[in-house]
Amino acid sequence: MTSNVEAPIKQWTADNIKSWSTAVRRQNVQINNDTLSEILAVIKRGVELSEGFVPRDVQILSILSLLSKNDGHGR
Repeated sequence: MTSNVEAPIKQWTADNIKSWSTAVRRQNVQINNDTLSEILAVIKRGVELSEGFVPRDVQILSILSLLSKNDGHGR
């Protein structure tokens, strides 16, 4: 999507995530099926780095429900 980091996301550092997030905001990236997997992977890596664990499946489902919009039908 927007990353210029060559390492896989699972090897990213906090600085890589900050750089990615800045680029995403600058480019006003739309959330869709093509971008969602990368966004989730970066969120998971960020939680792992900051909290020391990988989010559980139910937590990932919560993120998906927040990021997925259904125009005209609520969340």
